[in-house]
Amino acid sequence: MRTSGLEEYIIQIKASSYTVIDILQPNKFDFVYIDGDHAYAQFKRDLLNYTKVVKIGGIICGDDLEICPDEIDVISAKKYYEEDAIVDPKTKKRFHPSIALSVLEVFGNDISMKNGFWAMRRVKDNWESIIL
Repeated sequence: MRTSGLEEYIIQIKASSYTVIDILQPNKFDFVYIDGDHAYAQFKRDLLNYTKVVKIGGIICGDDLEICPDEIDVISAKKYYEEDAIVDPKTKKRFHPSIALSVLEVFGNDISMKNGFWAMRRVKDNWESIIL
């Protein structure tokens, strides 16, 4: 953060996500990065909670999305959604089913992603993909 020259603009919070969400105001953040639990229920809760604090024009993003959600075998992903990582029978690639399913359920098929990272921009009451 110091190297980037943005240290004064960044608030780094190390705590459980369900504790922190109670102190954050809705629609206030330009950028939210989710790097947390891979359990389906926890990640989906984080995703739903933290989309609320991103302001219009802001970005929410994270990692561990190795395969575009529209490419996965959704039936298999739903069967093994609580596993940390599995091999997708359709693509033969290792991925985190909880992350892929949650991102798909919240944002739909048009997800911005590159090298395992994903990002979406808030536009009014919706989300749009961006170029990564």
